Amino acid sequence: MTAGGYTTLGTMATETTDYAAVLAFVRQAERLLADPALPEQLCARPESSALDAGLAAAYAEYRRTGRWRRSYRVFATGWTELEGVLILAPAATADADLRASIAAANERALRELLLAFPRGLVGHLSYAAAWMLPTLAELLDGDALPGQTAYRGIKRGSGRIASAASAARAPRDQHQADAAALDWREQVPAAPRPRRKRRDPAVASFRDLLTIKGRSERQCLSIEEPLLVRRALADGLPVLGLLYTEELLAQPEGPAILEQAAGEHVAHQRVSKGIMGTVTATRPLPWVVAAVHVDVRDAAQLHCSPSAVLLIADCVANPANLGMVLRTADAAGVEAVVLLGADSASPFHKHCVRAARGAMGRLPLYICDDPPGFFHRLKTAGFALVGATVEASADLYSLALRPPVALVVGNESAGIRPAILAACTDRVRIPMAPGQSSLNVGVAAGVLLYELVRTRLPADG
Repeated sequence: MTAGGYTTLGTMATETTDYAAVLAFVRQAERLLADPALPEQLCARPESSALDAGLAAAYAEYRRTGRWRRSYRVFATGWTELEGVLILAPAATADADLRASIAAANERALRELLLAFPRGLVGHLSYAAAWMLPTLAELLDGDALPGQTAYRGIKRGSGRIASAASAARAPRDQHQADAAALDWREQVPAAPRPRRKRRDPAVASFRDLLTIKGRSERQCLSIEEPLLVRRALADGLPVLGLLYTEELLAQPEGPAILEQAAGEHVAHQRVSKGIMGTVTATRPLPWVVAAVHVDVRDAAQLHCSPSAVLLIADCVANPANLGMVLRTADAAGVEAVVLLGADSASPFHKHCVRAARGAMGRLPLYICDDPPGFFHRLKTAGFALVGATVEASADLYSLALRPPVALVVGNESAGIRPAILAACTDRVRIPMAPGQSSLNVGVAAGVLLYELVRTRLPADG
């Protein structure tokens, strides 16, 4: 489908040659951004009316010759419309490999662009607004540059760099092995012999991820399925390392996973089945386990676009149900999911990760400890807060849902808590034939979200 002249292939960031649409988006973003001061690379100049003089010149050359300068790579993201742009070029300084300019309309678009940033390379990233900094810090190991709206970093799990203060003194090609949340002391290739030592730093760090508490404190997912490990690597998630057993080598996808890990600069280590049994409670033992850095932040940091669709889950208690909700929200293109309630299932639970089928790490996820304050903020921004309840008099199809909107689903047994439901601006019920009074929360979220998808997609979509 096309949206605003840009051919969209899905919500993940992809490289594009539709440079006219990219430049039009950047000019629009410059007008709409709340922050008045933009970094140099994102400032439109009167003579170019474009992202920067170099990109404008490259585009002019492309229009004239039909050839795009290979030194520039352009990534774009969006589903029903273009929502974010990342432009990469070789860095002119010795403390970085790439210079990057990034413009995004929302948190999800920003995240997808950063996931497309190449692993193993140090980037000097100019960002357009202050709300982008926490996501940069989550996905890239590095720090903000003093006095600039810029961040210097490397994809978590693929290296570690010197601080900004010492960057000028550090040799460009000496990136330290990334210990990140796991204590990998060196980049480990596929080992000819399995590691058997229980005190091995990587093994010990994986053992810290045995419990939900450990995963939450380390801000790490533990992924135990070959398919999901491959997806995490392919999607550019900040994979910190892999452990695998000999059995993986006998599986059709096994060599491809290790080859992919090596190509993505991800440390991977062969272990015995006995050691694998100490880092996971899953039985039968998985052939491969991956640790992925994920930061679930406070909803006060959530940045929403004027056309945002959010999903709010109130006290969803079953981790598998929560995973289904996240998978559905990811597929429906929501900007973020917000979890309410101290009794909510943990998104770090292995059943949630499995049921989410790759959504964890890609989809922006927040926890809200102040629902009244968060709801007030949404209402002030013009959001409709729509609570799904069997007690509503209006059915879903009688309410004209239009962004910005936040859809609220509740606990499997009790539904949305009374105080949360009272704060909603609208209440709807999903029509059902006699015999059933409710749906699984993941199914209900899908019905609600895809009614919005139906209204947002072009008629020829």
